[in-house]
Amino acid sequence: MGRAVVAIEYSLSVSGPTPVAQVAQRAVGDPRVPLTPWRDVLNADLSNSHGYSISVRQIRDAYFSAAGDSESADELEWEVPIGVTVTYTLVNEPGWTVPAERNMLASVAAVLAAGAEDAALLQNGDVLLLTRVGGVVHKVRRDRWWAVVPGADEIIP
Repeated sequence: MGRAVVAIEYSLSVSGPTPVAQVAQRAVGDPRVPLTPWRDVLNADLSNSHGYSISVRQIRDAYFSAAGDSESADELEWEVPIGVTVTYTLVNEPGWTVPAERNMLASVAAVLAAGAEDAALLQNGDVLLLTRVGGVVHKVRRDRWWAVVPGADEIIP
């Protein structure tokens, strides 16, 4: 019997009326990558090449609440009338987690670079890692997350 593998989930939510397909294409980067529709979600399995799969869906009247640093007042309370969420599901396997996190950050950077939407990046649904409001990126958990993933600060300055 195989061992259970626990996944790490990251979600990048952007506010505004940007079409799901456009955000999905920004997230995968390569127009040759097939995006598989399932109901109102676009999916791409990039496990072999990037270490994660993505699901991209529209959000309406969404509410986000996430914890920031315990040492600071950073936390997220955000209501999004309309937007898009990109969920990155990373397999947590030795030797593959850090490259997958770096690849995920490169995808997040591409999504942010190609649009001006306000955004938030969460880990496992409740840990705040990044916000962008009015074009200004603010990183949270710098010592406990950004400093641990090699090259993270270079990928998203």
